[in-house]
Formats: sequence, structure tokens, C-alpha cells
Amino acid sequence: MVMESVRDLDAQADPQWFIGLLRQLMTACGAGTATRLGGRKKNQPTEKEVFSHATISRALSPSTQSLPTVDFTRRFVERCTQYADQHGMELTEAERDTEGWLDLLAEVGEEIKETARLSALELVMRWSELASLDTWRKSSEAALIPPLGLPFTVQDRLTALRLWMVETEWPKPFSKVTSAMNNFHRALSDLLDFFTSTSTFSTRFDDFYELRDHSLVFDYGPERRQAEREYLQNIELFLDLWFELTAAGNHVCDAIRDELDGAFRLGAGRLSTIHGPDMMGRCQITRWVYSADVGRRANPYPGIDALREALTRPSGNARTGTAAGRDRLVDEPDDN
Repeated sequence: MVMESVRDLDAQADPQWFIGLLRQLMTACGAGTATRLGGRKKNQPTEKEVFSHATISRALSPSTQSLPTVDFTRRFVERCTQYADQHGMELTEAERDTEGWLDLLAEVGEEIKETARLSALELVMRWSELASLDTWRKSSEAALIPPLGLPFTVQDRLTALRLWMVETEWPKPFSKVTSAMNNFHRALSDLLDFFTSTSTFSTRFDDFYELRDHSLVFDYGPERRQAEREYLQNIELFLDLWFELTAAGNHVCDAIRDELDGAFRLGAGRLSTIHGPDMMGRCQITRWVYSADVGRRANPYPGIDALREALTRPSGNARTGTAAGRDRLVDEPDDN
């Protein structure tokens, strides 16, 4: 039976369940309680060696990443003592030691949190490697300066990143990182799905996919003009999706610095893109981040449908926030 709250505990009426579980936990973490009740016995394992977080979690908590709360632990020990007294079961001093349990859980909880943080950082390093954060701007240059598209190597790398993110489970204590990674994955998936459906092998460049231009198959007339409009919208949407992915990546980095490592990529600066040229023949380097309002949302990335809708409005694009009615992304000049 999974115990999620004190109410769940009070609903459990089987004394054998309580006493059996208490003895199971005593076996798992007896070293810690023994220390608090007169010292560790000879050859007794240390708390780190013997305390089984998995045992505690499976027994008392629905999450393998969190320990029971203080209220939950107090109530659990109270119920065990109550049932033992009612049914003539003997409990040792250690088994009745509520404060000892709380002290032990607090100590081990800090160790578990640090272990989870280090495990999460290993996943972060893998994400950083697969996303090729150090060459993000270079990848954007290959994608966003005409002809617009993706080199085979970038397409393959992003596809591998997407698959890895599907298969990776993030530690539950770090909710901001988990939420930001899910947001990034949604933006990445939309970019890849859109590009796969609108691109073709380039006949001009080796090992390169580029956006299809159907207008070239029509003679001048309404059909060609419609195809040209669709091609231009696809260009804008491809740009917006890449900029959204960059903002999502910076959002992940912010969450990592907030929950896991305050120095993560501080020296590297924001992820940025280089795109263009504009009417003057100049390319622009920008670092895309969510506006303050958008960044506070659970899912800052709005989805491809919202971006596509923004492009259908007069002078609309997702970057100026036509769909949302306010600026979605902040494009700050990059200092690097």
C-alpha cells in the first residue's frame, strides 16, 4: 500500500502492516538509530552504507526522490506505538524513538538531495553535449543564413537529442529543471517535425536539407503566388521555431543555475543565433530569452499552432508577440 499523506496512514488499520514495516525500516537504518541510543556496535555499518533510501521511499512515500515529511513520520511512529501497546507487541527503545527517526531522516535527506543533484548534473552535462551548446551559434548560422535548412550533422544531432530526452527521467526534486527540459523538448520536437515535413535534399549543397520552394514548379500566376506566400511563411516559421528553441535552451540554463549549479555556463553567456542578411546585407547576432511574463509560465513555449497563427496576422510574427498580445521573446544583443 502506498502512503502519500497522514490521512492515508489513518486509513490503514492493519497493525501487522505497521509493525512489520517499522521492523523493516529498523533493519534498513538500524545503524543510525543505534548511534543515537548509545553508540554503534563493533563492525556495524555506517549510516551511509546501511540506510536504504529506496526502502524508506517505497514504504512511506510515493516518490523515490523524497523522504517522508515530519508530520508523516511522527504519525507513523505514533501509530506503530499505539498498535504495539494495543496488541501486546514489544517495541525497543529505538523503535519508539520518534525524534531519533526525525534526526536520521533529516541527515540522510540532505545526503540524498546532494546525491540527486550530482546525478542530475550528469544528465545536464549529457544534454549540453548532445545539444552542442558550445557551438549553438555556429549551428544557427548554418541553418538560418540562406539557403535556410539543416546540415545532415545538425539534423542527426538534434534527432538524437530528442530521442535521448524522451528516454531520460529527470530527478523529481528539481521541478524547475524538469519543467524547463520538458518545455525545451516540446520546442525541439515541433522544430524537427516541421522541418521534416517541409524540407528536401539540397541540389546545391552537399549533405544539406533545405526548405522546399514549390513555387518553382508553377508558371507565373495565382498558383505560383500562393506557393511563394507559403514558402515565405515557412521561412518565417522556421526562423521562429529556431528562436523559440534558443529561448527554451536559455530557460533550461537559468533553471539549472537556480536549482543545480549557480555557475553553469556563466562564462559562456547566453545561447545566441546569427541570422540574416537584412536589407542592408548585414547579419544579426541575438540571444533569445523569454520575456519576464512568459518565462514565469509553466510552459513558456506556446506550440507551433500559436506561432503559425501569429504569422497569418497582418505584420505578425511570433517574436513580436502578435499571438499573445505582448512581447514573447526578448532579443538582447550578444556581448560575446
